[in-house]
Amino acid sequence: ADNKVTESGQAAADTLEVGDCVNEPDGTEFESVAAVPCDDSHDLEIYHAYDLEDGDFPGEAQIGADAEPVCGEQFETFAGIAYEDSNLDFYFFQPTADSWELGDREVQCVIYDLDGPVEGSLEGAAR
Repeated sequence: ADNKVTESGQAAADTLEVGDCVNEPDGTEFESVAAVPCDDSHDLEIYHAYDLEDGDFPGEAQIGADAEPVCGEQFETFAGIAYEDSNLDFYFFQPTADSWELGDREVQCVIYDLDGPVEGSLEGAAR
């Protein structure tokens, strides 16, 4: 993508793309997140994203129940290792009731190393 993060700074959560690296956001609800070049030390990497269907806000629990298997399935493809064999873990950013009202439908799966910050992409890291 042309808009890969090449320098550090705050990025709106809804502008992040697969392949972008970020630091752990403050709190559970956030509008922006600290984006960093993947070659530099970072906490999280977005490895998969998809949009939820339009309609009423399904609720955070329902979105989570939907996202968990999707992100889990994509994890092995991205990391090159089965989740249960890996020292990597994942979670996801998801719309809030407020951001849903503004049209946010995107779930973003994020991968990280249990040992802490990493340098470089975790794609194919197989660890």
